[in-house]
Amino acid sequence: MFSTIIPYFIWWKLVDKNRFFELFSYGLICASIAMILDVMGTEMILWDYPDKFLPWIPPLIPADFVVIPISAMLIYQYFNKWTSFLFANILWAIVFAYIIEPIFSYLGMFKLGSHWLHTYSFIGFFFLGIFLKLFMEWLKKKAETPC
Repeated sequence: MFSTIIPYFIWWKLVDKNRFFELFSYGLICASIAMILDVMGTEMILWDYPDKFLPWIPPLIPADFVVIPISAMLIYQYFNKWTSFLFANILWAIVFAYIIEPIFSYLGMFKLGSHWLHTYSFIGFFFLGIFLKLFMEWLKKKAETPC
């Protein structure tokens, strides 16, 4: 419960209120993609969540809708230039793929399938961040261009 609520309080204190719509949109897109990929991965038995309340919903929804998008929004907010963003994005992918996933595996909350490696998760997180930044830049350019 705390992992679902507290990050939003922290984010609210840190978010640039002048860019709220942009940052929140970034987070919503991130959360949507994270959830879709999570459901696809579990359906394809690439990874699994041993303890499920409902069999078709991954139990780590707080990760998909809270921790992943909030951390992604903060990186997007604080690292505007591509070079600093790429560095922060790599660190973000490393933390999730090589630190958080193994901790969840150790705790029995997450199980890698026989055809999945943490390195694939790293690649996924890395490209998720890149895609989101490119997409938001495209959206902002579209919004600024007169019809």
